[in-house]
Amino acid sequence: MALGVLGGLVLTELVIQLQTAGGDVGQDFRFYRAAGERWVASGAFYLPHQLAGPYELALMVDMLYPPVALLLFVPMSVLPSIVAVFVWWGIPAAVIGATTRRHAWVWLVVLLWPRAMGAFVYGNTDMWAAASVAAGLRWGWPAALLFLKPVFAPLAVVGMSRRSLWLAIGFLALSVVVAAPLWLDYVASMQNVRGLELGYSLPAVPLIVAPMLVGDPASLRRLHAIIGRRDGPPRAGRHGQAPAGSPYD
Repeated sequence: MALGVLGGLVLTELVIQLQTAGGDVGQDFRFYRAAGERWVASGAFYLPHQLAGPYELALMVDMLYPPVALLLFVPMSVLPSIVAVFVWWGIPAAVIGATTRRHAWVWLVVLLWPRAMGAFVYGNTDMWAAASVAAGLRWGWPAALLFLKPVFAPLAVVGMSRRSLWLAIGFLALSVVVAAPLWLDYVASMQNVRGLELGYSLPAVPLIVAPMLVGDPASLRRLHAIIGRRDGPPRAGRHGQAPAGSPYD
């Protein structure tokens, strides 16, 4: 009964957002795809005016993502349109659903938050960030995709219990060296931008952190155990041994 009510409310929110968006449905995805196409064609990821000096931010015009975003944008730009659309929306939805399927009601509540639903309506990278948290808890390395949005990079801690995360971060570090000129352009463009509010990404927090609340229990326990080690060794049990289930076993 409760799930049915929540489902109805989510459907209503979806319809409202689709009607409000109109022809702008999927506009974020189209922006990312065009940026990938521009880089493939010319090697330019940032626009000339972003590098020339101070500029007023124009959304859906100026590129604010770091060069690592090309790892996601370029594949979308070379795939056939219908395939790219399926991949862009299908992978995050499938990952989130597969890793947190036991808590459908939580996702229904989260999707009532306009920014959360809007991420799927407009095809924003917020849905990929949420999927990265969910998959990072399970497998580790996908959490590295959070560096796509530097403001959320600290959440990559969800995968710190897996060696694969550190390998993925090492790969990203290598890409920084290889693409050093692009990173210099990124730094320049961010120094030149005007009108970018510090709290711009805060409304996306409920969607992105939700997997940390309802993710795979075993993965969450592993993460808690790793973090708990910073508090020092656990107290000895009755016979002077660490309690069962201790990360020091």
